Amino acid sequence: MKIFGVQSNHLWKLSLALILLIGLGIFVSWLAENRGTQTKDELISQYIAAIRQENPNQILQLIPSSHVTAQVELTNIIYNSGGKALLKVQTADLPSESGTHKIIELTGTYTKNGKLVNFTDRLYLQETNERWYLLLGRARNDVPTDAPSSKPD
Repeated sequence: MKIFGVQSNHLWKLSLALILLIGLGIFVSWLAENRGTQTKDELISQYIAAIRQENPNQILQLIPSSHVTAQVELTNIIYNSGGKALLKVQTADLPSESGTHKIIELTGTYTKNGKLVNFTDRLYLQETNERWYLLLGRARNDVPTDAPSSKPD
């Protein structure tokens, strides 16, 4: 039997494909909206937990989807902060010009080859639409400073 010129056994396949596409779109939207955290303290806690768990994907979820961050950069952050060997971390808010932008200094220690190693890191946070994000990497629409100019001489 044909419905709208399509065999009925193909119609259910088309319907299923359409439902899957809509579901995929909703899921991608949900992922984009669920990046970042509701508070800056929650973001800092999740960042430290991601380092201790050596989980670059967890750090990636703290970065706005509008930023490009190489996996290697995330791995370096974990390595330079001690990863699973991270022992102690203190945080301090540094002065910033805006209530929606915060600079957080992390200081801490980790063990490497049986010795204590100190580290310092700065996190740049931004609040957008009542969510806090880690500004890491660069915005997708940023032009690298070493890019040639497109203006004629």
